Amino acid sequence: MAGDTTTAMQAIEAVQKGDSETLLRLITTDPGVVDATNPEGVSLVSFAVYNSRKELADLLAKHGATLDIFSASACHSMNKAVEILTSRPQLIHAYSADGWTPLHLAAFFGHDLLVEFYVAFWQTHRSTRLLLRTGYGLSGIFSRREPM
Repeated sequence: MAGDTTTAMQAIEAVQKGDSETLLRLITTDPGVVDATNPEGVSLVSFAVYNSRKELADLLAKHGATLDIFSASACHSMNKAVEILTSRPQLIHAYSADGWTPLHLAAFFGHDLLVEFYVAFWQTHRSTRLLLRTGYGLSGIFSRREPM
């Protein structure tokens, strides 16, 4: 968990309550809190979106929160998603701490353009990967991994 554990827990609570003043005070006191995760490993940015607090996710991003492929998917940050997948295309098949792929998150939060991008990217990446493999089989888009 980034930042002080107590501060991170206070930030999680502020996000749950929708308390932007407290969250901003915590960020000012401990800038590292923007990259905190909840006990399940979900980033504070994603946690804000999960709790219908997009304005707090934007506040965290404005103050330097690191967006991974999952938080970019939940927040509909198309530019960040493209940047991440350009450098690490295998992340199209990755699962978040709570068991979702980037495609699942983009679809759940209604980010249609990002969903279209992920499907096209997945098809291209899958085709390339299948050409390099021998044998048969499909993977990735049709499976969901249960969180540990």
